Amino acid sequence: MPLGLHAHYGRLPNARRQLRPSPRLGLAEGQYDEGEILENFVRGLGGLFYRDERALVEEIRSTRGTGETMLSRYQKGRRALLVARGVAVEDFTDDQLTSADDVYFFPNMVGPIYPGIAILFRVRPNGIDPDSCIKDTWFLQWPQRDEPPKRAEHRFFPNWTERDWGEITNQDYANMEHVQIGMKSRAGPPLRLNRRQESNVLHMHRMIDRYLTGT
Repeated sequence: MPLGLHAHYGRLPNARRQLRPSPRLGLAEGQYDEGEILENFVRGLGGLFYRDERALVEEIRSTRGTGETMLSRYQKGRRALLVARGVAVEDFTDDQLTSADDVYFFPNMVGPIYPGIAILFRVRPNGIDPDSCIKDTWFLQWPQRDEPPKRAEHRFFPNWTERDWGEITNQDYANMEHVQIGMKSRAGPPLRLNRRQESNVLHMHRMIDRYLTGT
């Protein structure tokens, strides 16, 4: 959804989160571990979630449920943790507590924002090299009550593989080289973007075109 120069892509209306594997795997009920899916969800973003949230997942996996789904128990537990940190979550539904909004800030910043936490990416040119870039990453968390302010720690990795960014981001970075090569191919038609899931990318290019053409 456009927000002036910026844009926003959130969860689909009426969609509900479930701890289910991809339908492409063809796994039936009982052939997968919901706890493993939940753990991968929290772990997959490279430590974005609080340590006490990861401990919450371990607790849920090690104890029997009370008629509630594992996801519902995690959502209620996460709500309690955020309230204890002073995050105002009373207007969020349980599903929203485990759903991210991808917000694009013109011209070169984007990131998934969850209630209480966020990960933001800023991409900058690497001189005049069209096949590389400099990417800044911020992991943002709501501070604990009475916790003294922390200065951000600056760390630089000349090669992104020098750090474990979490399974999801690692896969994204590994794909970039292949995508960049594919963008130069003359064998196929022009690139087509998904108007819904890639709406932020589409909006970014439209705004850049406006600047370049002066319209």
